[in-house]
Amino acid sequence: SLDSLRGQEFFTKIGQRVGEGQIGLSEAIDEARSFKPYQIATSVTESPLTLDSISSSRGTSGLYWRLEDLNRSLGPVQRGDFIVVPKRPEVGGTSFLVSELSYMLEQTDGGKAILFNNEEEKGKVYSRMVSAALGIDYRTLMSDPNRYQVEYDKWLGDREWTLHHDTNMTISGIHEALEEKDYDLIGINVLLKVGTPGNKEDHDRLQELGTQCRIIAENYGPTFAIVQADPSAEGMQYIPQDRIYKSKTALQGEADGLIFIGTDEEIQDDVRYIHVAKNKIPPATCTIPKCKHIKSQVHFDYETGRFTSVNFKGQHSRGKT
Repeated sequence: SLDSLRGQEFFTKIGQRVGEGQIGLSEAIDEARSFKPYQIATSVTESPLTLDSISSSRGTSGLYWRLEDLNRSLGPVQRGDFIVVPKRPEVGGTSFLVSELSYMLEQTDGGKAILFNNEEEKGKVYSRMVSAALGIDYRTLMSDPNRYQVEYDKWLGDREWTLHHDTNMTISGIHEALEEKDYDLIGINVLLKVGTPGNKEDHDRLQELGTQCRIIAENYGPTFAIVQADPSAEGMQYIPQDRIYKSKTALQGEADGLIFIGTDEEIQDDVRYIHVAKNKIPPATCTIPKCKHIKSQVHFDYETGRFTSVNFKGQHSRGKT
């Protein structure tokens, strides 16, 4: 397992340091006791569980989506929620992720978000983060980088948004990065490219990655993972649940929500199609039963990378109606 492999490496290094005389036996014992396996967090209920406490937990609390269609379907997300976003290449997966993470981070008080990126060039992703946060296009951004860096820093305030770029990313590396800070929001782009121990088939790797993402969501906060949709989904508007590339049922079973991003056969710059193919998140005050598995055309502003609704007026975000 991932824990046993990590433990073996951990204790081997301690043994080597003892053998080389770098630390004594008592210090080695103290370090050995510090080892922490990756366990799913358990919650301690200090007060009796009641229907009122359940209602208030999912009623209006949590982080709302920029895309109003998802507020009506999934509702606000909370710690423990694991969301998978399958899509075909070049349809805006990274943009969707930064659009939503920037909007959710803005709702926190001193919150911390991290985006794990192993695909696109680091500077390109960072500029998308700034564009999504400020709502400006790339040309404007590059016309005066110093000015917009200051505006972005002001937008962040006491919040943090870390871009962790590593083309050789592993799941143990993700865990180690998360241990450094108490993150509230986690994004992973792209999940299948995250390494795991051993030589597993892609389906088994996705099963393990899905399990680990659920642990991350339980321990830290809502976790969002971009994955590829199967080639058969090319040019499909509303992609069904079984079209995740290399995954028969692995990720589908682990996810609380599946949000597929589709397109027309000839991709239109400003049009995308959202299908919430799986939704295990309990209803909130802003959700609508008929929208639970919503199929909806949405607007994609490729200049700023933001996804916005064309079917719903107003915004339920942050408890507003």
